Amino acid sequence: MARRRTESRSQNTRSAEALTPTEEPRAARPYDIIDLIIPVHNQRQLTLACLAAVRSASVQAHYEIVVVDDASTDKNLLDDLAQDQAAGRITLLTNETNLGFTLSVNRGMRLHTDRDVVLLNNDTLVFDGWLDRLHNAAYSRPRVASVNPLTNASHISCYPYRSANGTVRFEVPDAEISRMAGEVNAGRAAEVHTTVGFCMYIRRQSLNDIGLFDAIHFPVGYGEESDFCYRARRLGWQHLVTGDSFVRHWEGQTFGESKMQRIREMIEIFTRLHSDLAQRDREFAERDPVGPLRARLDLARLRHKLAGTDGIAVVGAGASCQDGVGPHLQIDSESGVMRWSVPTSDTLINLPVYALPHDVARLNANLDYLGVLSLRFADSSLRTWFAERLQGRPFEMTIFASLV
Repeated sequence: MARRRTESRSQNTRSAEALTPTEEPRAARPYDIIDLIIPVHNQRQLTLACLAAVRSASVQAHYEIVVVDDASTDKNLLDDLAQDQAAGRITLLTNETNLGFTLSVNRGMRLHTDRDVVLLNNDTLVFDGWLDRLHNAAYSRPRVASVNPLTNASHISCYPYRSANGTVRFEVPDAEISRMAGEVNAGRAAEVHTTVGFCMYIRRQSLNDIGLFDAIHFPVGYGEESDFCYRARRLGWQHLVTGDSFVRHWEGQTFGESKMQRIREMIEIFTRLHSDLAQRDREFAERDPVGPLRARLDLARLRHKLAGTDGIAVVGAGASCQDGVGPHLQIDSESGVMRWSVPTSDTLINLPVYALPHDVARLNANLDYLGVLSLRFADSSLRTWFAERLQGRPFEMTIFASLV
């Protein structure tokens, strides 16, 4: 039942100092079989799309797809799952009665007690390399209990926004977003206080130490994975968001309109069990550990948008470029801050901001990564201000005093 796919490596290896990991990730342990646990209750089209994405994604890891059907009533879906099981494409566990999300997941995690697991919602889509990258992050440190990828819909590992947006679309396919993430965030991860169960890699060693999900307090979903994470932290385990993988999540479709009510109920119960919830959430928002991962992925997308353009326009703060000018830089001469402006895009919101002259080295590295050879200023006075601001500091781009 184990599956193995082969990932093709990107040929694009160009990088710059600001986009290179400061240290190589620790080697992951040899691949064992990983159980991919997909709980299902009806929602045939989402489920089939999720299964198809898993099977088509190119990975090195060995895995077994374990579908836990929680008493679905959709005969067509049941027929599809039965055919997949007969063909050896999945292992199917069927609940005779509806047990709820948490008990279904726990049943899947008990199937093979020597294997790591990935909990995967049936409203997700995965792409090449996804499982390998989660696995590598899980073994990048001695006591990592769980790992999330970046996603469009999660309050922890969101991209491009800091909060969930289930409808966000990019200028390139999601598979390309994941490929870019793998390139610019290879080996990079952020420690977080909790991960989320939409796509959650869990090391078996941590399960043995912490125990399964709490199905008494959280029987239907929402809160069970965070409760697990909080219990894990008390025993010295960590949780990570890996920046080198992106998974599409059609958030909310697994629970529909009942979602908000269930979240409110979960928060009330969770707060009784973990009184530090508000403090942890506040610290996470203030620290924003996922922010640097989002910024690097934004730079990769900006590089794609520039498509070999070697000159960037620079204008004053509040000014607009002439028609046809694409991504450009704006300078606030009063504060000395330089920031990116990307017309017609509202999703490149994490691009670096440069406080000059302090951030000139980072600006140099980013422009080099983007392939930018020259800055073309809107007027000579702005160019003069820029040159004087950076006087005595190494600046690697050619600067001109007129837009081209």
